Amino acid sequence: MSDEAEFNRFAAEEFISEYHRETGQVRRFRRMGDPFPDVILEALNGDEIGVEFVSIVLAFVNQEHSYFDRYRQAFIAALQPEAPRFRNTRITLQPHHDRIERVRPMRLPKINSPEGRALVADFANLLAERFEDLSVIWGGADGGALLGDLGRADGTLSYPVLSDYFGAILFHRVSHQEITSPISVSVDEPVITNPVILYCDTEPATAIRQALGTKLAKGSAYSSEVLVVHTLLKAGVADVSGIAMAADELSNLLRELLAARPELTARFPEIWFLNRYFANGKRLYRVN
Repeated sequence: MSDEAEFNRFAAEEFISEYHRETGQVRRFRRMGDPFPDVILEALNGDEIGVEFVSIVLAFVNQEHSYFDRYRQAFIAALQPEAPRFRNTRITLQPHHDRIERVRPMRLPKINSPEGRALVADFANLLAERFEDLSVIWGGADGGALLGDLGRADGTLSYPVLSDYFGAILFHRVSHQEITSPISVSVDEPVITNPVILYCDTEPATAIRQALGTKLAKGSAYSSEVLVVHTLLKAGVADVSGIAMAADELSNLLRELLAARPELTARFPEIWFLNRYFANGKRLYRVN
């Protein structure tokens, strides 16, 4: 079975479970579609129901993580002389809002360029000079700071290149057993996580339009009883964008966009949004 077919089989099982929770009706997996719809389900009376699936994807999330991987390793290397100071600390940078309002994915400077080296130096200097203060600024076991607030007496930024790309730095103290890292670290090194994922207000709507557009592009003969638009993740794919948590926002956007695309509701009599997470006890929403 192809990766796409396996993903659709997984999505079908998730939909079956949540459809029963939402409607009380039982559906069973029957077979994969050939060539479409994606899967065929069966009702208790034996009727077959074709279901198509399409993902809402913020593609830039994984691209931005990939760009950051090189910096993560450079940050760890730069902290080596004082690494034990930061043990059992998870450190997360939050992108500057000005950066995410530009074309995504947000790109960092080439790591061996003068600006790239300055960014790494700013990060290392920030931790060397301010770690103890910043790690308790927000109280309790967590801390952090807005980088724009860390200025010099003359009003200039203390860490100008880092502050240009990232708006805040967050610290979280954890036990060694709690630490998970995308790269191997020693017990004396901090864990530097992927940056906080932020997205502009327009990006969820753009992602939904792109998802629906893939179905529209296949023509009027491409139809089935059910279309499921979802935010499920493929196995092994990291995505902490948080888009799947905005269930009400996404389902309402879907309703608005579908109202402008009557051809989709004609081709798919039932259209559902399947959320990755539970929100107020729900994961499945009828959107037409």
